[in-house]
Amino acid sequence: MAHKSTRTSTDWFPDALRPYFPYAERYLWPVASIGQTVTIWTVLLVTVDRYMAVCRPFDTRLRTVDRAKKLFVCVVIAAVVYNIPPFFERQVTVKTIPCTKQVSK
Repeated sequence: MAHKSTRTSTDWFPDALRPYFPYAERYLWPVASIGQTVTIWTVLLVTVDRYMAVCRPFDTRLRTVDRAKKLFVCVVIAAVVYNIPPFFERQVTVKTIPCTKQVSK
């Protein structure tokens, strides 16, 4: 399966860094995916917390700062574990065109 890359879909990237970007991109996409997953799951946590605050306002044992911190740490760990496979999905392939001796990645 061919992956989209920033290098092929934009021309704003500086030419001096263009040869190194395929190597960095291999790790940048999964790290960005971890950030996105943490953000989405944190919004879900806040939504559940607000639901509990409205529907069960006197049940405060479920809504403590310590519990919220622990749940956030769990969300971060789960997001990292969930996004481990993308670190192994991409590879940098170097191709040399024999006639022109041009190297492409």
